[in-house]
Amino acid sequence: MGESQTSAIDSEIHSMNGNGSVQPVASRPATPADLLEIRRLLSDSDLPVEDIEQHIGNFIVATQGDVLVGCIAIEPLGTVALLRSLCVRPECRNRGVAAELGARIAERAARAGVRRLYLMTTTASEYFERAGFSICSRDEMPAEIQGTLQFRALCPATAVCMRRDLPGSNS
Repeated sequence: MGESQTSAIDSEIHSMNGNGSVQPVASRPATPADLLEIRRLLSDSDLPVEDIEQHIGNFIVATQGDVLVGCIAIEPLGTVALLRSLCVRPECRNRGVAAELGARIAERAARAGVRRLYLMTTTASEYFERAGFSICSRDEMPAEIQGTLQFRALCPATAVCMRRDLPGSNS
């Protein structure tokens, strides 16, 4: 990710470090070296971690200094994608980190030809509604999404299913 792509998050999202100075939060594509921290962050928030290794190339992480403070991923499936693993450390929440990660992953998905994002959540449907997602039934999820491990096994059948068209979509 280039400097211009990270400048918005660098300039808009800040928090205090231990000595009282402001340390920016930056976003970047995840690497295999981030896997352990992503796994720990998701696990600590009771989110599924069973298949993240195979999707590491589709993660974006937020960092503050050397500390991973948030993550998000997509599982692209043609013109649709499953949004997954949005998580921010509790002490960094309500500072715009999740919104910025969501914007970054939506940009990435749109560049890859994705027209609609889908997700499943047990705890954050109100947050995602504010972010432009609408509730849909499990039956309305496309076959590609229904074929994912997240849909079939990792997310409970009681999870709220949601969708959002990306800019440029005619659906």
